[in-house]
Amino acid sequence: MFKKVLRKLTLFNSALMGGFLLVFIGITFAGIVWGIYTEEQKNVLGYAQEEAEENLDLLKNESYLQPGFNRVETGENEMMFFYVYNHRGRLIRYANAPAGLLEIIKQKSRAGAIPEGKPTVLILKRIRPKIKVMLTAFTIREGGKVYGKIYVGKNIAGLYRNIQKLLSYLVLITLFFLALTALLGFIMARRSIAPIKRSYEKQREFLADASHELRTPLSILLASVETIQGDPANRMTEFSGQVLADMKDEIRQMTKIVTDLLTLARSDAAVLNLMKEQFDLGSIAEQVIRTITPLARDKSIEVQLIFPESVTVYADRERIAQLLLILVDNAVKYTPNNGQLLLMIRRLGGREGSGVEIVVQDNGIGIAPEDQELIFERFYRTDKARSRALGGSGLGLPIAKWIVEQHGGTIKVTSKLGEGARFTAVLPI
Repeated sequence: MFKKVLRKLTLFNSALMGGFLLVFIGITFAGIVWGIYTEEQKNVLGYAQEEAEENLDLLKNESYLQPGFNRVETGENEMMFFYVYNHRGRLIRYANAPAGLLEIIKQKSRAGAIPEGKPTVLILKRIRPKIKVMLTAFTIREGGKVYGKIYVGKNIAGLYRNIQKLLSYLVLITLFFLALTALLGFIMARRSIAPIKRSYEKQREFLADASHELRTPLSILLASVETIQGDPANRMTEFSGQVLADMKDEIRQMTKIVTDLLTLARSDAAVLNLMKEQFDLGSIAEQVIRTITPLARDKSIEVQLIFPESVTVYADRERIAQLLLILVDNAVKYTPNNGQLLLMIRRLGGREGSGVEIVVQDNGIGIAPEDQELIFERFYRTDKARSRALGGSGLGLPIAKWIVEQHGGTIKVTSKLGEGARFTAVLPI
């Protein structure tokens, strides 16, 4: 039980701290990328304004028409490039231009994909090797007169590679700290659960000791009541006899609760060992049905037992009988008068796997969907008032689950309110 709680606490603590870590790293990475992107935009815009001013006189004087004009310029920054067009759309100068970029710029310009004064990133897949550029357009004008347009960009492929490297480093750092977070979460969970575990151990020891000590006086009380009832010389009134009979029923109920508590306490302490042997499960089922028949007859419940001619299993005879009795007794308790109860045993084989399936089905009050996952928890009762009236303690089904799991099997319930419940236990042979 504590392993499950420890695992859940570890997952919760790790998820909480890991979530904060991921958010922090995500915000940090996004902030770095945004800062770099903003700075590059400023650089491209500044470069565009500088080149526009430098080429303004060239466009005004139409110096590019003179013989020997050099259209190719070597820029100071190899990563920056530009194209200068006059007002007629003629290319008159360019610098550091990547091969094949001119046609792409013409196409993007006609499509309006190059915003003016707002650098945007373009991934040029048709150029080999594929490059990424930050590109913007800038109109060259003076006094309201337009002289031309300049397209300015920067090759940021290297910048992208550096960002990808940064992301890779951050991922590695994140994985390391997530592992560290999981370790810290486990340590924190173990420390937080330690005092609870110590307290639980003390309660378990007290419960086991108290249950063990109560069994002897209860046995003496029951024997004393039976002795008085069996004494032919007693002259009790009818009322006294009824009180004695009621006392006997209460002692039996208390003995059953004490026995269940002792079983759970010993199961927690891992001192209960299964005494496995080969036996016929059908005969055990018949014995359980005979035990429960008087109670079923009082409520006019039709009990049906179905099992193969021979069902030999290797298990703990006493615990399997206890499992069947718990399931059948529960079905009788929660089935109204004139109801029906089915105990069915069948062999499994083929795709279903090797084993035996035990089904206990009734047409009683049923179990709500939200309660079906909880009924195997200790002391849990769906309707406390009804359970008290029927003598339920919330210990039977947890013991049934423990018995099944100790045998390496599974148990589940399917039910609808007002339509009864179906408990299915599967045990390996």
